Parts: sequence; C-alpha cells; structure tokens
Amino acid sequence: CSKHNSHFVGLANVCRAWEWGAPMGAARAIERVLMEYEHSAERGKAAWESIRAFATVSTDIMDRKRKGMSWFLYEADYETKWKTTYELMKKALCPPPEECGLAKFACIPKKIRDELFSYSEWLKLIGKYCLNDQNGGFYLLQSCFNHNCDPNCVVVHPNDGKYRAIIQTLRPIAAGEEMTITYVNPRDGIGERQQALRDWYMFDCRCERCVKELASP
Repeated sequence: CSKHNSHFVGLANVCRAWEWGAPMGAARAIERVLMEYEHSAERGKAAWESIRAFATVSTDIMDRKRKGMSWFLYEADYETKWKTTYELMKKALCPPPEECGLAKFACIPKKIRDELFSYSEWLKLIGKYCLNDQNGGFYLLQSCFNHNCDPNCVVVHPNDGKYRAIIQTLRPIAAGEEMTITYVNPRDGIGERQQALRDWYMFDCRCERCVKELASP
C-alpha cells in the first residue's frame, strides 16, 4: 500500500525509472507469501513452496551469460540495481509497517524468513520472474510446459480482470504425447528463435521443426 509504505513507493519509482519490472514481480511474490501467512501457517508454507517450485536461474548468472564477453562493462551498473532494489524491498517488507495490517510476520518460521529475505534469494526471485513471467504473473501449471517451436498448445490470458492463464490445444493430442507451448514467436525464422531461446532461456532448441530447418539449405 503506497499510502502506508514509503519504501515500496521508492521501489516502484526506481523500477519505473529503470524500466525494469522484474523486482516488482519478485516483491509481489514475497507479498503473496506474507499475505497467505496471515490466513494460516499451512497456507503460507504452501505459497512459499509453490514459488520455490518454479524453474530458477539467478539473475546474476542469467545477465552475465547474456552479456558474454562484454559483461565487465555492465557488472557495476547491474550490481547497483540489484542491491538498490533489494534494500528497498527489505525495508518495505521485512517487516511491513504496522499500517499495512500484516500482523503475523513474527509467526513465520525464522528459517523461511531468512530464506525469503536473503540477498541470494532476491537474485533468484528476479531471475525466476524473468524466466516464468506470463502477463505479469506466475502460473505454476503453465511453467511446467516445455518449449517447442511447433507447439500443440498455447497459453491464453483472458482480459477479464481475474489474472488467469488458460492452456488451449491447437490440434488433437494423442495419449502419451507431450503437451508443449512456445517460449518465442513461432513466426520468427530459425536464427531468431534460436538466439532468443539462448538469450532468455539458455538452451539450444532441438525440436523436430528446428532440426528440420537447420538441415535445410
């Protein structure tokens, strides 16, 4: 709540200035855990375990790999952004101000609090957001789908204000056949798709379509 939490306003402002939404996504994930603990310890623990279940690559590893040999030019700037957003998040949420109405912070097990608010976990949460963000949210079922450049499913986000992710099939799927989605624009050429997957997801695609196109003159 911006009215009662000035540090969260600061986090939002720096993210806006840097045109970088990942820290806000990571902070919302932490907020979700805190809010679930307000209901019960079981719901809070389940929310934390759900977030931990997403595929994770720490943002420092991800950014270093994307920049390659030129990383030394960007390292200091990136570290400043990581540490600045971390300090603002921690001041805003560890613990939240009393005015925010979250009264059970002390009831969260110390081990989970330490994990939730560690710097290393912050880097992982930002990286997790970059890997799994779908329309501004985390969707655990959608995150389980592997990539294919000729997918048999597609993720749809209805514009109904409910922040839902719906998986629709694109063609009949046989029993035992894997359901897949695409992580990149399937209309792009082989070179563009492969580069995007290396840059953002750090793997080389070897789906049937890519193998066929790579073998073509």
